[in-house]
Amino acid sequence: MHRRITDKLVIATHNPGKLAEMRELLAPYGIAAVSAGELGLAEPEETGNDFRSNAAIKAIAAARATKLPAFADDSGIVVDALDGAPGIYSARWAGPAKDFAAAMAQIERLLQERGATTPDKRKAHFVSALCVAWPDDHLDEVEARVDGTLVWPPRGTAGFGYDPAFLPDGHSRTFGEMTSIEKHGLPPHGMGLSHRARAFVKLAEFPTIPEIQTVVAQLPRVAVNTNDAYLNDALTLLGRIHKVSGVGVDEVKVAAGDPQRGEDLFYNSPTAACGSCHTVKGKGGDVGPILDGIAVRSDKAYIVESLMDPNAKFAKGFENLTISPMPPLGVILKEQDVADILAFLQTLTTPPKDGITVPVKKANQFE
Repeated sequence: MHRRITDKLVIATHNPGKLAEMRELLAPYGIAAVSAGELGLAEPEETGNDFRSNAAIKAIAAARATKLPAFADDSGIVVDALDGAPGIYSARWAGPAKDFAAAMAQIERLLQERGATTPDKRKAHFVSALCVAWPDDHLDEVEARVDGTLVWPPRGTAGFGYDPAFLPDGHSRTFGEMTSIEKHGLPPHGMGLSHRARAFVKLAEFPTIPEIQTVVAQLPRVAVNTNDAYLNDALTLLGRIHKVSGVGVDEVKVAAGDPQRGEDLFYNSPTAACGSCHTVKGKGGDVGPILDGIAVRSDKAYIVESLMDPNAKFAKGFENLTISPMPPLGVILKEQDVADILAFLQTLTTPPKDGITVPVKKANQFE
């Protein structure tokens, strides 16, 4: 069982791209974090022979220097046709100037020399090893990967490192073309696609509610229609939580709902993340249905049910989902917060201007 982090955490990196992703991954947990670079810590020499060893070297060095828990990542891209290169040397291939455009060009040149010109010969995977080191030398370590294909020329300007050249399996856009939520957002924001997000899910042991964990362990798997083994596990876990949430539709108290506070929670709560998935008044995400006018086209009982048991009935245009990516709000929010969000939704009486309630990017975005 991993230790709980309850105080300040040091992120043992000097890489601004990694730092940004790690802070986003930690944000939902309310953990205060400061980076090794911000503290002026020296970068230890990475002498390990694998990702896990190098992550531990960085985390241990920061924990000993600060007397605080330290969180480190060592990651890289492994290219099958290059016998696993660049692997643990991925950052070094970019040189002191961190020129990843040059590093991607070098990989492409080597692939061309080996005749790796078709997708089946350009397979690669990202690896992320995470380590949390404690001042008493306790270590929590996990590792995860995401498989894909290298494309040329690189596409997109988001992310960092080799992201623009990496097309994850089952997707049509590279990491460089994806938003941060799509790439490494965790439930309920996203499905944790990236190698770093997948490792973080293992480290965080989602869900963290002991009562749910006990029941989840005793439940059978839920059949999920996807070819991605990791996503299958993630959706299965969400489905189990939905089944054991223990909060019925009739149990939520809605009389004291504050619509103004509910609107703020809808857009700004990092736990609910409603605004990351749904559009209201032209603002928000496109994972779920557009909610303008929901108070007119749906009664209160239906809206409550959609919040408390998202799997009970899928909205029109989303019937192809096996399991909703949205956890029951009764599990992740306080009762008052659910009541306030419900009160806000009941104020949405004006339908979308074009009358369309299913966004262009439809529900089964996981294919």
